[in-house]
Amino acid sequence: MPTNSNSELTIPDYIPIEIQVEIIKHLPIKSLIQCTLLSKLFNSIIKSPCFITKHSVRYNQLHYLLARYETNMFHEFQQNYVPIIDNDNFPQIKVPITVPDTVNQIDAMLGIVLGSSHGLLLCLFESDNVHEKFFIWNPLIQRCIVIPIHNAKHCVVGFGVCPDSCDIKLVKIRDHASSNSVNWDVEVYTVSLGVWRTIPIDEPRRSISLTSDQVVMNGIIYFQASDKSRRIRNGYYRNMIITFDLTSEKIGEVYLPDSLALTSGLFLSKRMESLAVIDDHVEGELQVCDVWILKPGVTNSCEKLFTFKTPEDSSDRVLGFRKNGDPILIRCAPSKGERFEVYNPSSEQFTDLDVFGNAEYDPH
Repeated sequence: MPTNSNSELTIPDYIPIEIQVEIIKHLPIKSLIQCTLLSKLFNSIIKSPCFITKHSVRYNQLHYLLARYETNMFHEFQQNYVPIIDNDNFPQIKVPITVPDTVNQIDAMLGIVLGSSHGLLLCLFESDNVHEKFFIWNPLIQRCIVIPIHNAKHCVVGFGVCPDSCDIKLVKIRDHASSNSVNWDVEVYTVSLGVWRTIPIDEPRRSISLTSDQVVMNGIIYFQASDKSRRIRNGYYRNMIITFDLTSEKIGEVYLPDSLALTSGLFLSKRMESLAVIDDHVEGELQVCDVWILKPGVTNSCEKLFTFKTPEDSSDRVLGFRKNGDPILIRCAPSKGERFEVYNPSSEQFTDLDVFGNAEYDPH
């Protein structure tokens, strides 16, 4: 692409805008940010949700892990974000980013990471029980959209990108626990439209309760849920998964085999484009973690990939997975505090990442 004497990117005026847009879709992130300075039109196109989604899909082969950690400055907690490239040099290559003011202003004690989608889109949620806001942020393009939400108390909210339209969507579900109706109250927010729409739900779902644990893959949001009509031992209810299709905007159900449906330490994650089900439990005095993969299209079918046990002086929690499928853990030990590690199932070895403190990793 031509450059001027100051080494800035330029595009000849005689090339139609449609072709120019196709050209910049192939640019790396750094050059793309430079293109936002070419004109107001390019700035608008590059920062549009559709362009961000398509560019993220194109560059999804470059796998990032976003480290979020807290620092205490003058008795005030501040959140920090550092993208780390997941390659052979992991975790050495860190990408400097400028955090938008809207994200910096999120209260570290009230803000949570709701999820990530399409490689570079991150959704954060802030609530003080009076005002609730969602922040959809692309850390590398430095674009952040703020979406206010009303009546979010007792609701579960999911986030993802519709694969057909490239629209970013939020779905808000209020189950029977917070309303008197048999059916759920379901609303969908489409960023390109800027409005919430009510979605009709035909089947009664009074017995099913959702949790905020969720994963979005291939245009479907997976929520961890429990069926309160089927009580199991120790007062717990049977585990299941509720799905929301971002294209059809329909709700579905996934039932789990008894080995997972009857456990109490279950949560969801994404591993190499597959839905991973993590079972944390205790055997004797050791914490044990089983990693299962849900087989798509096969009812009640999961495959156990591997199991690992935590040393006696610590406890581990799986935060996500590297591009090669190895789990990333946060290890808590009284003598060393909290630190990040990667577990290799083949060698059964833990590798310390030299990252310490109260933090979160979001693979995306």
